[in-house]
Amino acid sequence: MDSVLRSRSYHYQVMNDVVAGIVWSLAPTVLVGLLFWLIMRLIIRADRTERKVYSRMESEERARRGLAPKA
Repeated sequence: MDSVLRSRSYHYQVMNDVVAGIVWSLAPTVLVGLLFWLIMRLIIRADRTERKVYSRMESEERARRGLAPKA
């Protein structure tokens, strides 16, 4: 009976080590991927906002000069 418990404990420990190894090996890839996604999202949002502001400034300038709105 004691050897059965030791055997189960050993297998449980081995499985924990395997799962921990998988998690630790995937963690850097996942974190770098999330960081890349966040940076790209911020860049795209900044570009979209900049284009919106530039378009508004351009339409105000065209209106001030008496030009037709850009189509």
